[in-house]
Amino acid sequence: MRTTFSQHGLGRYPNLVKGLEPEGSNHIWCADITYIRVRLEFLYLAVLMDLLTRGIRGWYLGQDLSEMLVRTALERALAAHPGPRIHHSDQGVQYAAHGYVALLIASVTFSMTCT
Repeated sequence: MRTTFSQHGLGRYPNLVKGLEPEGSNHIWCADITYIRVRLEFLYLAVLMDLLTRGIRGWYLGQDLSEMLVRTALERALAAHPGPRIHHSDQGVQYAAHGYVALLIASVTFSMTCT
């Protein structure tokens, strides 16, 4: 099952973390989505992880792949931790969505894996 839809007209950002070593905690957060089969359906888990410590900064479990899934995980992460300097994800529509980007745009550099 694919969780990434990257054929969209929203913003894309260069991959800035390839070969980059984190300088400390909260330097780079990586965001991703996975799916979990529960009986006859799937649930989707959005996670933000600190690249240096591998600590989970925020997560949210939902029933669909909407922007709300990743935005809720991000809101939880930002409420509990200082934001990262670099936010890295794939080029999925959820991470490029205007509402998601707006939460971080003032203080974070975006990085996306080229697909």
